[in-house]
Amino acid sequence: MPPARANARARARPFLSPARLAALAVGLLVLGTAVYLLDRTPGSAWLIPAAWQAGGGGDGRGGGTVFGALGRWLPSFVHAFAFAVLTCVGWALVDTLAEVGQHAAVSAPLAAAIESWLGPGPVGTSIARPLARYFTRGSFDVADVIAGLAGAVVAYGLLRRALRPSSDSSSSDSSSSEPPSPASPATAPPFPPTR
Repeated sequence: MPPARANARARARPFLSPARLAALAVGLLVLGTAVYLLDRTPGSAWLIPAAWQAGGGGDGRGGGTVFGALGRWLPSFVHAFAFAVLTCVGWALVDTLAEVGQHAAVSAPLAAAIESWLGPGPVGTSIARPLARYFTRGSFDVADVIAGLAGAVVAYGLLRRALRPSSDSSSSDSSSSEPPSPASPATAPPFPPTR
């Protein structure tokens, strides 16, 4: 690689650094968790104790006093976006399957299959029942599926943008401590000189 091109690559900076992108994802997860803590009815979240939830009104699916109508679908968007950024694969599928698992046509058989598969005992009590309740007590909403897929698409777009270096227009070759490079491919003669 010619030195000029190597210098340009060394100066190129990503749109978002991986650390900033991860911080954005974590911040959005906190925001999504806030919807459950402040606007959802106590006991509506599988991983959040009911005592921690303020139950900010609404109909149990959001629409509470803090986030309003945005709280209905924001957690689905945030979940897919943040986990797509943090793990880069599969969360749109996981989010969509979890939402479809709450559909009335499949929630009861799915819950029964989970409880049967994990069986009685500590695993069945600690994992199967709460997971089965997630499907039977949740409500399927196409808007949640769309929001989850949109979160994954936005995350994918930002990841592509973050991993693609952008040129740094504030620096120039004259400020480089290295000597100027020979002619770049754009200005070099098409054929080497003959002797």
